[in-house]
Amino acid sequence: MNKAVTSKPKYKTRQAYLDAALALIHSEGPARLSMRKVATHMGVSPMAVYKHFANKDELMAATLDAFIARSDVYPADELPWDEWVQCLARGMYRALAGEVNWISALGGIRYGEQALRVTDSFKTKLINAGFTPRDTLQAYMAMTQLVVGAASIRASVALDGETRVGLMGSYIQQLVNSESAADRDMAEELMMSAQTPLVDIGMPMLIEAMRLRLG
Repeated sequence: MNKAVTSKPKYKTRQAYLDAALALIHSEGPARLSMRKVATHMGVSPMAVYKHFANKDELMAATLDAFIARSDVYPADELPWDEWVQCLARGMYRALAGEVNWISALGGIRYGEQALRVTDSFKTKLINAGFTPRDTLQAYMAMTQLVVGAASIRASVALDGETRVGLMGSYIQQLVNSESAADRDMAEELMMSAQTPLVDIGMPMLIEAMRLRLG
């Protein structure tokens, strides 16, 4: 009588666990991620996950790194600093707008290699362009807040351009009918902004302020 052959489960790579964590964050959000849920998703015991990550904090940091690497937010090195910053901001915005569950977790995750690379690349680009360390830090915080704010607004209302105009329809009409030329110009700007990604509405003013600071 032939004995049944029982094959051992295939070894799960570290990347496989990160892929599982990314999938769970996409579907359920980072607050509900746990070592046990990753294990269940992978069909293994929780101890198998602990072989790769010491705890949930380490798993979250590594998963954020995987998310950043997958998003490919880095601009070309040869770009001038102002174009480079705008490209970085747009890349970060696209990444967050496509994975909105990350937004709520960004402030509470320890930075890993990829997250630190974003910060260090920004620092290096601006310092080499002539910005002071203080101006560089302020510019980085302003850009990050602009990107996260724009992505948060888009996530909270899921607005396309037409819907954004629709929600402000009565106000725009009020401006159109105003006797003030400035009000009518504002109505036109609001209509034009409907065709602009939210992050690009505020970026020109930030870049102009940075140019003035640089002198």
